[in-house]
Amino acid sequence: MEITKSFENFLNAKQDENLEKEFASAVNSVNSSAIPQDMNLQRLFELLLRFREIKDFQTKCGIFLSAFFVKNGKGDSLTVPDDCQIDFLGSFLTSGELIIKGQAGDFVGTFLNGGRIIVEGSVKDNCGYFMKGGKIHIKGNAGNHLGHFMCGGEILVDKNIYDFTGNAMCGGRIECRGNAGYSLGYRMSGGVIEIKDLAWDLIGEEMVGGKISVKGHIGKELCQNMCGGFVTVREEYRNSSKGKTFGGKIIYSNFKD
Repeated sequence: MEITKSFENFLNAKQDENLEKEFASAVNSVNSSAIPQDMNLQRLFELLLRFREIKDFQTKCGIFLSAFFVKNGKGDSLTVPDDCQIDFLGSFLTSGELIIKGQAGDFVGTFLNGGRIIVEGSVKDNCGYFMKGGKIHIKGNAGNHLGHFMCGGEILVDKNIYDFTGNAMCGGRIECRGNAGYSLGYRMSGGVIEIKDLAWDLIGEEMVGGKISVKGHIGKELCQNMCGGFVTVREEYRNSSKGKTFGGKIIYSNFKD
């Protein structure tokens, strides 16, 4: 079956709430397709754009492209136009290098197991959702819930990140070279978060494990309802107001090399 027809069938099928089953369905669709030898990710994406007005295209296109990338088994790149949001790009990758040029949508790198994703622009919410391994490098900004349920791998953000970064994170590493929003490390139980500049209110809120380091300004209610883990901030904030804690440790440092 021609690959665009396979995608049309996948797009019109009821979306499975279980992402792993939905991805498996996309893989089956790709594997059953007749694919020209010169097909690459960009060309496939441009062919699929004819279906962009159909319901669920934003989600299913990203999952289908990810399934094609996994089958292809080699590095590839994709340019996404500004007027088209595609979600779940780089889902379930195990190897290879995917370069996304432009702005990426929600859930980039969902269930990433290996390989590397480079986003030359910014990403929206839930990048690195349930990430287990591999690396994501975002050269712009990252939206809310970066690394949500992350348990392995590395995420590097060159600019700023928004609220609830590391939400329920249990492993892996997140590094941000800019600023962080509210509730950094909310309910995290493991892993490492390092912020090169400032972070706003509620750092380490309800945190039970892991490590957070903020080298710049901090907001109010530091470690509100913290039960475990370690949070390191600048020495000058030793006497600043803190939230009520039930465990864990706040460390004050001059961050000298």
